[in-house]
Amino acid sequence: LLSSAFNRQQWQPQGILVEHTRCFASAAKDLPSTEDPPALRTELDFFGEPVTFIGCAPNDKIPNAMAALDGFLLAAVSKGRSSIGGGEEISVELKSAHSVSLTWSEALKFATFWNNQSHMMDRDGHDNETEEQDFSASVKAAPMLAVVAVAPVLAHAGSSYVKHLDSLLKQTKPISPGLPCVQIMDMAKCAVAQGENKALDERERMHVKTLKLLLEDKHRLALINTLKILRQCPGDAFALSLAMDLAHSLGDKQAALQAAGSVAAYWHERRGGLVRPSLPGYSMALGLIALGYAVGGRVMEAELLAENSMKQGRKVSGALATWAQAHVFDAGGRVAEGISALSNFDGIRNYEGAGLMFFDAFLGGYGARFSLDREERGRGKSAALRIYGTYFESVLEHSGFSRGQPWTQPLYKAPIAWAKPNLIATDDEEIDEGATVYESLFGQRTEKYKEARQHFEVVKQQIHLPSKRVEGWNPACEDVLTWLPPTPRFLADATLLLFRFTLNGTIGSNNSRWDDIRRAWQAYFDINKRYSDTPPAFCPLVSLSASILLPPSETGADKIGDGTLGKGLHKMGELLNFGNSPNPEETYAVRELIAESNPTFWLPNSDGTENEWQKVVRYLTAAIDGADLKESESQQSNYDVNRLRYRGWTFDSRPILEHAIVYAACKSGDIQSLSVARGICSQGVSFRPMSPEEWWRYSIVLGLLGDEVASEDAWTTSMNVGAGQGAR
Repeated sequence: LLSSAFNRQQWQPQGILVEHTRCFASAAKDLPSTEDPPALRTELDFFGEPVTFIGCAPNDKIPNAMAALDGFLLAAVSKGRSSIGGGEEISVELKSAHSVSLTWSEALKFATFWNNQSHMMDRDGHDNETEEQDFSASVKAAPMLAVVAVAPVLAHAGSSYVKHLDSLLKQTKPISPGLPCVQIMDMAKCAVAQGENKALDERERMHVKTLKLLLEDKHRLALINTLKILRQCPGDAFALSLAMDLAHSLGDKQAALQAAGSVAAYWHERRGGLVRPSLPGYSMALGLIALGYAVGGRVMEAELLAENSMKQGRKVSGALATWAQAHVFDAGGRVAEGISALSNFDGIRNYEGAGLMFFDAFLGGYGARFSLDREERGRGKSAALRIYGTYFESVLEHSGFSRGQPWTQPLYKAPIAWAKPNLIATDDEEIDEGATVYESLFGQRTEKYKEARQHFEVVKQQIHLPSKRVEGWNPACEDVLTWLPPTPRFLADATLLLFRFTLNGTIGSNNSRWDDIRRAWQAYFDINKRYSDTPPAFCPLVSLSASILLPPSETGADKIGDGTLGKGLHKMGELLNFGNSPNPEETYAVRELIAESNPTFWLPNSDGTENEWQKVVRYLTAAIDGADLKESESQQSNYDVNRLRYRGWTFDSRPILEHAIVYAACKSGDIQSLSVARGICSQGVSFRPMSPEEWWRYSIVLGLLGDEVASEDAWTTSMNVGAGQGAR
């Protein structure tokens, strides 16, 4: 079943959209009265869940629409691992993004056809072309097509990002003659208008409600609604994947554990055996359940589930299982296993190709953190920095964000796919694989056929790549989706990774990469202001990460808790002068000897900023402890400690916050701050005893507190568990 689904989702014929167009054109001549019940048809998706089509015509190619839906449904759940066909003329990383764009563009095209304003009618049965469309009066509708194609990107990036994506897609060619180009927001609103349609079953209506909440950036309510879906439909793997994405954006570990636990028994009972096969997509569901268990603290069960998921279907669930393993290895400080699973070739191949919304870059960032744990501090080459360059720098550069100049129109073509598509036919002329007898005899073909059959020779020179030939180019949907602009979560991951590099001594605070990421954040917030009056609030970690470089009032970090965490991160960024150096080092080398240029980068300051560093420690510690203990009892009694404590940081970025507190304490040299750092380091070496970085930090703190013997012992332990070895 899994294999047959993959065959269905490979580059489904784009020409079938024209057959839909012709069907609609012929049906438009004799439109039914709005009082007549629309023709309904229900199909089952890959996971066996119903998909309702409203207003079906006899010659509608619904199986082709279902093939497109199944293709991206699998891509959404597997994070792109199931997608194939991408070209590799530019890089392996772009090949994965291109593969996803092929299935995603097909899903968006069919979703646009079935959820389209051109299918709207007024009450008299005439075409409604006014600005105020009656979306509920659609002749044709298939809301689940829109839910599958749009909900994952909204959960990950928010509505402002999607609106910016629409501004690029608006400049692409129509999906078929007589139909518009892909506009995600308009199509999603058409689908949302069917939310109360009784023709849909309860699960579909709940999914449409989730889509409506995501369009409004109400991710918390969308997560609650998705958890309700899982309780009623535990076999809905798409809902499980969406719940994990929403929990990840919100940093809600408990919700991820709740989602995994609510469906674990259902999938275990249908795991199959020697005679009876397991349910389709069992390995992917198992990987998602393992992830929920891992982030929720059930690491022993999660590790077994992740290993089983990898064995059941490495080619589709490898990325999900690797994500779960990353949490398992990080929780126990198992750095060597983390490097093997996420930094070295034997592990990278498990998530290579997971190009949905830069998911491979996200896991690559995890691998960089594991690699950084064992590298020499402040000297030597950095394998982790090479990973950053591969996954993050290239995206910031080609998108224009590193220069503060994001694209306003598509600039690059997608690579040539090795999977050959069927061509789109027009109303007056159709291009077929075969030729007529006349053409076979005399070899005459139309210009459109010759253009479609044009082949390029892929050469090594970058300027001659087919994707660089844009003269007279009419961009398509897959061109935009291949070269996606960086998402806010992508920028957050890049910022936190640079933050870790700087505190670790891999790069200096005046490195030009900080100037690039500052310009990228400014470009993103300029885009957000274009479509929203308020800073993004759907992902707290985005606001907090950006506050390292920009004021919390601009990023929205002042609204998270009582604002102290954002204030502390921003002050730390100001003290280190991130992205504001008057003479930034114009270098992107992987070798930067911080130990020689700034040997005291982890020792107390003597330039009068000690009190400022003490404030940083107090602000950041509030993210762990809650209320500020220095406040009077009368004031403290009014505090909501749960509101002050931002727990979401621990979903993915716990080591970075702890590292920042210890670094700030060492720079302050204050006994009280160093005592806080010693407590954090004590937790680190107790919970993650095999982490060289934990012991290295502990040795520095103990040395500053005057305990020389214990400091030397901690340093020796750090070397014994692998410090300085790095990754291959």
